[in-house]
Amino acid sequence: MITIALCLSFISIYCLYAVSDRVEIEKKGIMLFLKNKQVLAVVIAGLTFLVSTIILTYKVGLGVGIFTSLSLWMVLASLIILFLPFQVIKWPHLALAFLLVAIIEMNTLLV
Repeated sequence: MITIALCLSFISIYCLYAVSDRVEIEKKGIMLFLKNKQVLAVVIAGLTFLVSTIILTYKVGLGVGIFTSLSLWMVLASLIILFLPFQVIKWPHLALAFLLVAIIEMNTLLV
């Protein structure tokens, strides 16, 4: 569940990053699509953030869930703003990172 919340938070920040006018990057692929459909991107970002917060609130409680959601959102936003302009983040790296987090989460649930 926490891995799903992490993925949804990442999608939320990525959508908001794509529609930002301050960012000077080459827009192609999904970034170009999100830049052209700004209202859709903002709606997707809002919904994914809300669902992520609801998942975390359900999993760990109201206060801790909201605090964790905001903290996670700030950390992911900082990492995206830091690494995405240099094109350090690639989709295989993200898939591997989320897979590792999911494996760790599954192992902690089994213990």
